[in-house]
Amino acid sequence: MADGETSLLRIENLTISFGHGADRLRAVRSLNLEVGNREIHALVGESGAGKSVTARAIPGLLPETALLESGSIRYRDTELTALDRDGLRAIRGARIGMVFQDPGRHLNPSLRVGRQVSEALEEHLGLSRGAARARALRLVKLVELADARRVLRSYPHELSGGMKQRALIAMAISCAPGLLIADEPTTALDATVQGQILRLLKRLRSQLDMGILFVSHDFGVVQAVADHVSVIYAGGIVESAPADRLFDRPLHPYTDLLISAIPEADKRGGRLRSVPGRAPDPRAVPPGCPFHPRCPLAREVCRHVPPPLVEHAPGHLSACHFAAELPGGRDA
Repeated sequence: MADGETSLLRIENLTISFGHGADRLRAVRSLNLEVGNREIHALVGESGAGKSVTARAIPGLLPETALLESGSIRYRDTELTALDRDGLRAIRGARIGMVFQDPGRHLNPSLRVGRQVSEALEEHLGLSRGAARARALRLVKLVELADARRVLRSYPHELSGGMKQRALIAMAISCAPGLLIADEPTTALDATVQGQILRLLKRLRSQLDMGILFVSHDFGVVQAVADHVSVIYAGGIVESAPADRLFDRPLHPYTDLLISAIPEADKRGGRLRSVPGRAPDPRAVPPGCPFHPRCPLAREVCRHVPPPLVEHAPGHLSACHFAAELPGGRDA
């Protein structure tokens, strides 16, 4: 978050688990994250790192089997973890919108798109059905869906994947929320449509004056859209920095390896780097630094002592005992 910028979302010491006793799985571990006003903040990491659990915890969309062991989730001046079901329902859609990875699973197949976009407007803003339909038409045009009236009359199965995702975005922004959570919104789309959706999100951020928490496993996509990036591994943040600085001077070996694996034109014909090994089972996260079994810099201290998340430069935090040995650390 830029200096002097007001916090829109602040997550502190968040720990979330599933199950009990020996079967307990800690999906999120003492996680801290902050999104500023009008900021696109990317939360990025491999599958199973805890990204979606974190994202769904914000508007209270976790299953009943989830246990919030500790932590605070604050949207502006509202502590979301203190709200009951009705309080969270009032926040969702009105102040916090959410876009999901697979729009086909989150659009009702039995309702026309126009009705689905209108519902939140009637529920949260108290608009009449006619006024909600008129606003739904403007929203569908805002997300750049051609032939907007036809789209509103359509059922989800009559739309392409990219059109469904735009319709879901229209629903998410219908009440002009201050925060939009986009959970892997481009994963199932081809490269051309993916680029269109990213440009749309950046335009909507400015046009609607909202912050975006952008969740992704794809560092290439994150590089194209994010102002700030937080890297998550085994349920915790291992690096967080302004996007330009993080991509130029990563201060965690995991980040460095992921950036090196981004496909680029000048790497064509060469062998891409990859992250060795596999992400740990959340039921058996290694002691010390959870990344140490895969880390090229790992030493004895890494096996026993968890590295704290330390600020090495303004706004640039890393949880690595040997961050100074990475190129970004030597330049700091």
